[in-house]
Amino acid sequence: MKARIAGGSPAFAIIGPFRLSLDPRLGEADLDGVDLVGVQHHHAHIASCLADNGWSPGAGRVIGVAFDGTGYGADGTVWGGEFLVADCAGFERAGHLAPVPLPGGQAAIRQPWRMAAAYLEAAGLDAGRLDVAGRNAGRWPAVVAMARQGLNAPLTSSAGRLFDAVAALLGVRDAVNYEGQAAIELEQLADPAERGAYDWRDARRHRLERGTSG
Repeated sequence: MKARIAGGSPAFAIIGPFRLSLDPRLGEADLDGVDLVGVQHHHAHIASCLADNGWSPGAGRVIGVAFDGTGYGADGTVWGGEFLVADCAGFERAGHLAPVPLPGGQAAIRQPWRMAAAYLEAAGLDAGRLDVAGRNAGRWPAVVAMARQGLNAPLTSSAGRLFDAVAALLGVRDAVNYEGQAAIELEQLADPAERGAYDWRDARRHRLERGTSG
């Protein structure tokens, strides 16, 4: 479509590894005679950074961190909090954020409070009297059940959805008008003078005490 506007005739198009990741605005005529080259979404992020920084094949692989909202992974699940060992030609998924359900699929992207419910459920925490549960009391039990049972709730490792959950828990926003809105508004509340940090080793010890791993 863009090539037609510019008057060009592309020989190939780079797309995600699954055809459903094609831009829905593309018609079949746009793809006539065009070779489709599948590139995994998060690998593309890291490969573009390598290209921007003058990486050469002899330089070896790098550890790339790709945090975003949503992208289909090589295993068909929804990725978004990825640690990849990669070069421009390929990658290995070395680590990722712990997957949590995306209750309601796309609805959870539009309504960050659903991700708050999913994260609380995944952590084994009762929402109790939390404001976010009170604001959405009419639908909260159904969404928690959806996440618990995995009904219309694909797993995602998305960092963007984690930020959405935190934003909803803090009362920043329960629904968004565009992708990333909750995370952007959460970032605007951050104190730039704060220098404190969480020790990841404490989080790991907590998981081990609960009998989990990762």
